[in-house]
Amino acid sequence: MEQNERMVAYQKAINQEPKKEWVKEYAESGAKYIPIGILQTQLDEIYDEWGCVSSSTMTEKNIVYDMTIWYIHPVTGLRIEKSGSGAMKIDGDINQLAPIAEAFSFKNACKKIGKRFGADLNREEVLEFTGNRNKAKLVGQ
Repeated sequence: MEQNERMVAYQKAINQEPKKEWVKEYAESGAKYIPIGILQTQLDEIYDEWGCVSSSTMTEKNIVYDMTIWYIHPVTGLRIEKSGSGAMKIDGDINQLAPIAEAFSFKNACKKIGKRFGADLNREEVLEFTGNRNKAKLVGQ
């Protein structure tokens, strides 16, 4: 298989809808998400090498995490980075809130990889990946 065909196959794989059983919903907001364990398993299955780096900042009222996920692209061999942030209002035990903010940052970084990682879960309109870079189809959900 030549590189262009491998690239299209990779793009199709990461832009497929996540399995319905992976998708959960936050009780408070109704927002959909994919749990971290599933995201990590998907990263393990698709990428031979990946990792993440995070940093946190605390203000008077919030704790904010910034996460960068990196992986070695399976077709090009290049290192790719995707970043995301997550924050929690400090209104309780910081030791309980910090991991939640960090989890949000991880999920937000993963979403940027593709649909399989939750990119379109809470969007009303999305572009369907067709495998042809010159044609995209708008899909209303």
